[in-house]
Amino acid sequence: VDVGAGGDCAAPVPAVLGVRYIGVTEGAGALAGSCGAINGAVDAPEAVFAFAAPRAGQYCATTAGSRLDTALYARAVCDDAGTELACSDDAFDLTGGPQGALTFAADFGQSVVLIVDGFALPGNGDAGPFVFAVTGGPCAPL
Repeated sequence: VDVGAGGDCAAPVPAVLGVRYIGVTEGAGALAGSCGAINGAVDAPEAVFAFAAPRAGQYCATTAGSRLDTALYARAVCDDAGTELACSDDAFDLTGGPQGALTFAADFGQSVVLIVDGFALPGNGDAGPFVFAVTGGPCAPL
């Protein structure tokens, strides 16, 4: 599913289990995870997804296959870094490249915000095409 520039905190893209999303991060960045940024830089644009767990269990969110050097993080509240559940940058063993892959747990119906971000340096952030998906179970090595 093509999501264009993706969502933001005010209007995240609904993420459905097993659906592969493609898009392009563009514009100004507003968020930074605990990984994938130098000195907390928010200079890379992001795409925001909202995932509602269809059952209790573990899930894998990944940007494997992206051409963009991504950081991927999960939060309970989009614009509150203190609610970060997990963060992944350069998970080579899980993605084969400088993309993110993270395992997170969720209860039935729990909403988790998943943020696809570019690697950020102060004054310069990566932007470009990404691939994103959420699957059931923990992330597995390639």
